[in-house]
Amino acid sequence: MKSKPLLHLVLGVFLRGCVVVVLVAVARRAGLFGPKRSRTWKERCLSDVLAPVYMQLDRTKRAYLRYKESHTYMEAKVIRDGNLAIRDTLLANAHLIPPALFDDAAKLIEHYDRWYEEFERLRLAEKPELESRFVFLGPQGLRFPSDAEARFQEAFRQYSSELYPAAT
Repeated sequence: MKSKPLLHLVLGVFLRGCVVVVLVAVARRAGLFGPKRSRTWKERCLSDVLAPVYMQLDRTKRAYLRYKESHTYMEAKVIRDGNLAIRDTLLANAHLIPPALFDDAAKLIEHYDRWYEEFERLRLAEKPELESRFVFLGPQGLRFPSDAEARFQEAFRQYSSELYPAAT
């Protein structure tokens, strides 16, 4: 008689174990954890953070090169719009920033906050037209964090080649 409760106990443990194995398999297929979740997160990180930041960094660098030649408000405005797009992307998608880039994101956000404050102060004082000469030096004492820029660009290239090797 004592063997029946022991048999029930063993069968119960076995069945619970089987249920757990099945649930884990279903969760893996659904991408709730493990490599699929990691890939899904990396895809979102790439599409929602790294790619937009990469493109805006390139856009603002090109605009800055044109600005150095012309010093027009129109080029400064392109830089402003790109800087704000990067800052807003980083702030809105902080949960998708790779942990290795947290400090770099903070440096970029700090730079863009200060840059924008100075830009707006000068813009409001001068009220320039698009073709007006607009000499803006950026925030004094806070250089652009080019090391952070380089690490974001490298992360973009790394995630792109890892996720889509045929495209690179």
